[in-house]
Amino acid sequence: MEIILIFVAILLSGFFVSDISGLSDITQNVLGFGMIATIGGLILFRRKRLKSRCRKCKRNWALKFIEQKTIKTEKISVLVELENRDLARNVTGTHDQYIPGKRNTYQYTYKCKYCGNLETRVLKEDRASI
Repeated sequence: MEIILIFVAILLSGFFVSDISGLSDITQNVLGFGMIATIGGLILFRRKRLKSRCRKCKRNWALKFIEQKTIKTEKISVLVELENRDLARNVTGTHDQYIPGKRNTYQYTYKCKYCGNLETRVLKEDRASI
């Protein structure tokens, strides 16, 4: 959803800025970049707000971090893209290879500062061991 909004913002900023006559190219570029940065900032602000929203009382910026636990650690194989190089260290191609790694499963606990509701969220993270 955010990618679509960014794409639309880029198109609209180019459309609106190009319609302004009498401005130099540098001014038009600065205005276009400012519009894109503003819309991108609003998207990031919205994402952060939704992550810290209590599901019970529906208040924004309500969740406070309590603890992080490692629930499970597994050994896995991680697919990594490696570069082939010649003697002059120039990249001549790439190939994929499975290397050993770990998958950690974390449980994050948050508490609402208004209603006291405890929320838990689970996150999985894959890491290569090299």
